[in-house]
Amino acid sequence: MHTHLHPGSKTRIDLGNEYTDGGGAYGTVPDRSFTEGSISVQPAPPPQAKSVTLELTFSSAGRESTQKLSFSLPR
Repeated sequence: MHTHLHPGSKTRIDLGNEYTDGGGAYGTVPDRSFTEGSISVQPAPPPQAKSVTLELTFSSAGRESTQKLSFSLPR
């Protein structure tokens, strides 16, 4: 039996802008154990932005797990 996993994300840049993405998935392998998908941030952060914090939340079977990743944007 496979448990369904539902991803979601929230992104915040150092200038205070916030972006939310519900995630997207497509295709499955024959045993339906995973899909491929993407997380996007649109529109792109403005050139003045120096850093990004990405918060990923995964929900499954009534439980949630959230992870935060922070990184600098290339100049």
